[in-house]
Amino acid sequence: MYLKQSTATTITLGPFLDDSDGKTAETGLTVGSIDVDIYKNTTKSDITATASGGNNDMAHIANGYYSLELTSGNTDTLGRFMVTANINGALPVWREFVVLPANVYDSLVAGSDALQVHANEITANLITAATIADNAIDAGALATSARDAIADAVWDEPAYDHQLADPYTTGWLLHEGGSDWTELIADAVWDELLAAHAAAGSAGEALSAGSSPEAIADAVWDEDATAHSLPNSTGLWLIYAKQGTYLYSSATAAENLKKVVDGTGLTMPNVTIGAVGSVSGTVAANLVAIDSDPVLLDKLAGLLGAGVLGLVTTGTNTATVVSTLLPSTEAGFYKDKSFMAITGGNAGQGGKLVTAYDLSLIHISEPTRPY
Repeated sequence: MYLKQSTATTITLGPFLDDSDGKTAETGLTVGSIDVDIYKNTTKSDITATASGGNNDMAHIANGYYSLELTSGNTDTLGRFMVTANINGALPVWREFVVLPANVYDSLVAGSDALQVHANEITANLITAATIADNAIDAGALATSARDAIADAVWDEPAYDHQLADPYTTGWLLHEGGSDWTELIADAVWDELLAAHAAAGSAGEALSAGSSPEAIADAVWDEDATAHSLPNSTGLWLIYAKQGTYLYSSATAAENLKKVVDGTGLTMPNVTIGAVGSVSGTVAANLVAIDSDPVLLDKLAGLLGAGVLGLVTTGTNTATVVSTLLPSTEAGFYKDKSFMAITGGNAGQGGKLVTAYDLSLIHISEPTRPY
């Protein structure tokens, strides 16, 4: 039986049989009276068997068989290992074991490890390319970690270690090729088919995942500009545009525009724009046209100049009839004109249509008192 080096375990000893008939099982032995010895190879050691549940605990199982706990100190020596037990009234009992290294035990018994085997033939150069069958090594069968390690080693290999005289070796191209070759290599990288580089988690997989042009465009425009604010970058200039930091690449122009817009005022050579709080009075302006048409302006001026001032006098003043001293002596002269009160309690109300003029009375259409 195999034991694992420096590992506590429990073994079975027995059967303990009566020494008078050689067949009756001893099931009630006093454990403390049993003389137990262990032999590590040829070195003998006494151990004290107890029934207390502590180290070297020993207890009856059935039919004269007893369990015995061995400590990690008992099994610390590799090789042959024997346990003997003697007690008055019972025949002697012994059992032999082999103590194995932990990884060997785990490989042969537990199945949780693998044997470490070193082939001396490799260091002796007995294995050559000729002794390996064609296609014996399948890159696809390599573990992912092994493939990654090989790939990393390839990319990390210095190019100058592979500069053969032939100027078309890859090492020469990468190390000595110059800008022209650099551009050719870059072109070759960008022209490479994504289908050949779509391993799980790779950039090729992400690029070939089927994102539509619209989704890509949305992602670009939705990107946070603050994450792309390197000097002279587009992201930085977009941030400046939002903040109003620059106007046509000029910080001064942007600051002057802000002063004009927020009303703080601006003074510079040949230009003075006062602050909002310093502007007072009215602005005089001469109209020359309406909607770029000077004829329309003339018509409006004539219409505004056609107004006639009249006085409302004491007499008949109702909602529809008003006494007045208008100058015309022709009946109906002001018919279809507008009536507006310019003084009194109803000043500003107007636009009332005049329906008749009786020399001293005007009749208006709407039942609203004009005074």
